[in-house]
Amino acid sequence: MRIASGLPMTGHGHAPGHSLIEVLLVVWVVVVATAAGLAWGGAGLARHRVDAAARRVASWYSRARVEAARRGQSVGVRFDEAHGHVRLQLFADAAGDGVRSSDIDSGLDPPVGPAWCLEDDYPGVTYAIGERLPEIDGSGWLDPGSDAIRVGSHRVIVFTPYGTASGGTVYLRGRDGAAYAIRVLGATARTRVVHFDRGTGLWTLR
Repeated sequence: MRIASGLPMTGHGHAPGHSLIEVLLVVWVVVVATAAGLAWGGAGLARHRVDAAARRVASWYSRARVEAARRGQSVGVRFDEAHGHVRLQLFADAAGDGVRSSDIDSGLDPPVGPAWCLEDDYPGVTYAIGERLPEIDGSGWLDPGSDAIRVGSHRVIVFTPYGTASGGTVYLRGRDGAAYAIRVLGATARTRVVHFDRGTGLWTLR
């Protein structure tokens, strides 16, 4: 007595299966899809990182603005470059003559909290202009390799207790080449984070 296996039989008496070509095709599709996913994920991570870094810098401006209003004296955000790294730190205008590098270096204008280095938290993101870019206000062009911290000769953005600021723009570059800028408007002390859209050739708000 024969017991049916429940499997249809082929002309050669074997259950149907996948050919070697079919198996290789499936493996190839999986490999391609995985590689594409990894590439997209890497680019997405790099873009997220520079975006987060720009917002972190902007948060320092917000903090300086709040501190200036709370203290009733100007507070500056200083960009201090040493050993190839840029540190941000807040300083209060104890002398009443504005936050100046000379007053900071002499200890007259005291620090408000510890310094922070962007590269420590956002590897691959740097203060840099990596390609020819238009000025945000449309007044000209920025050349690759030019100064990315454009906040005056003292490299300090000062926020006053009256709601104004000295103004300036800082440019960031991501590992994938993405260009971001953090801009402070002097009259209102308003901070804007913008991204360069290569498709349109314009700076756009984030």
